[in-house]
Amino acid sequence: MTIGFIGLGHVSKALAKKGVQAGNHFVLSNRRGPNSLTSYVSELGPLVSAGTVAEAAQAEVVFLAAPNMLLTN
Repeated sequence: MTIGFIGLGHVSKALAKKGVQAGNHFVLSNRRGPNSLTSYVSELGPLVSAGTVAEAAQAEVVFLAAPNMLLTN
């Protein structure tokens, strides 16, 4: 199964790490582009690749990780 992540925060990284251990393939993306993810992709191994948001959105399962937008007065 291929899983795409759009946005890569702490939760996404933890899920990807566990998913790789289970043998899943991942396409990671963020707003800064694939080049900003090279060190993390290298750390996780050959089941993980960096891609554009459009490439991650084509996966069989897609997770959207939005930043916490809590507003305070």
